[in-house]
Amino acid sequence: MQEHKAASIKLENISKTFRDRSGDGDVHAVRPLDLEIQPGKLTTLLGPSGCGKTTLLRMVAGFEEPTTGKIIIGGEDQTKVLANKRNIGFVFQNYALFPHMTIFQNVSYGLKLQGKSSAEIKEAVKDVLDMVGLTGMERRFPNQISGGEQQRVALARVIVTRPRVLLFDEPLSNLDAKRRIQMRVEIKELQKMLSITSLYVTHDQEEALAISDQIVVMNKGTIEQVGTPQEIYSSPQSVYVAKFVGNTNVLSARVKGRDQDRIEAESGGKIFRVKSNSQTLKNGSEAFLLIRPEAVGVKKAADDPEALKAKVKFVTYLGEKVEYDLDANGQELKAVVHDPQKGAMFEPGEEVAVDLSGDRMSIVAH
Repeated sequence: MQEHKAASIKLENISKTFRDRSGDGDVHAVRPLDLEIQPGKLTTLLGPSGCGKTTLLRMVAGFEEPTTGKIIIGGEDQTKVLANKRNIGFVFQNYALFPHMTIFQNVSYGLKLQGKSSAEIKEAVKDVLDMVGLTGMERRFPNQISGGEQQRVALARVIVTRPRVLLFDEPLSNLDAKRRIQMRVEIKELQKMLSITSLYVTHDQEEALAISDQIVVMNKGTIEQVGTPQEIYSSPQSVYVAKFVGNTNVLSARVKGRDQDRIEAESGGKIFRVKSNSQTLKNGSEAFLLIRPEAVGVKKAADDPEALKAKVKFVTYLGEKVEYDLDANGQELKAVVHDPQKGAMFEPGEEVAVDLSGDRMSIVAH
């Protein structure tokens, strides 16, 4: 297959406004934003329905024209270029396979449009079907294979043409949980192997964390945060990001001071020193402390007399972990203890000591 140099994607002041025919005013699907996607990397647009992620993807594809801004792919302005001239591969949610065509015919369709010879097509299709694990299925029809296999065919049909950029619109949403996990691994491996710049849309936080080099968390047409999966999960910059990507405890706090790269904040009568480079959090300002449930330590109350005390309200045993709902002086906390067989489990109504470390917290403005 022909090789292409991985292309960067740069969005400058991109927005999309739809006219509302009901007369209730315009709908701002995507508000003006800038975004840069590194060549050869997989970037995920993550957010709930209606946050603008699919509209943004469709503008990159050329299916929607931006209201404002520029779309630059591989250093070239593509804003006004037709979708079929952008050399972009699009993997649809519903696969969009031709039911009357065999697997071979489906995969070779784009190559025929490009005017490739029969020999070139045969070799390229053989290579790509081997790549996606469908060797020997060339003569079957889409209704004769599973949903996961259909998704592989859709992927093969796109990558066989070696596009500069690969776009995915919720590609795994029609698969069951087990096949979703299997396919996300395969997509990630394939994307790495081919080094195709990829933009991937999903509302599934776990999928985004597992598959991405970079995650763009979206909310109401704007970008909340951009970062690696670890940055997004470990250092959320807003309550919205912390709650959307995983579970989190949110503690009301007041800033008491700053010591080098740490902010001192008071919550529940205790002072926490939290690493932060925020310049907006001033002395006396209200803030939120964010800490993940797995970062909350739980032990016997007698083992740490100085620690924050809490009462166990509810216990959920899940085999490899146990989840505790706690009440610490009216403040609700969630704690997750992995491998609970290692120690004693606590019962509802029992008093426990809670370990909250400033090193495991993030701090954001109120």
